Amino acid sequence: MNFKVRVLLIGILILSSGYFLYRLATFEIFEVELKEIATLQVQNRSYKIGLFYLPSNASSQSYIQIRNLNTDSVLQSYIRFNFVNEYRINKDILRLVLSDTSFAFQKPDTVYLKLP
Repeated sequence: MNFKVRVLLIGILILSSGYFLYRLATFEIFEVELKEIATLQVQNRSYKIGLFYLPSNASSQSYIQIRNLNTDSVLQSYIRFNFVNEYRINKDILRLVLSDTSFAFQKPDTVYLKLP
């Protein structure tokens, strides 16, 4: 084999090994994937809230989470729900109609959250 070909193959081997080791060192076992459903401006307040869906994984069930987007703080989490049928803000009350689409005959639940 030519010397240049050997150097090129060794370089490719070193780069691919380095990439593999980097990926191995930086992966997360249980990645949390936030899926934003909606962003809502709270009337007469200077902040926004976000509705997020977090899918289930090996360590947790799926749930809907309400966050204050200005402070990135969690206001409430609703475990075992994976779908927001409806949402509405009336003054300082957030009304959510939540359901779990995993069960065919489960009726949606309505929950109310008093916003800070």
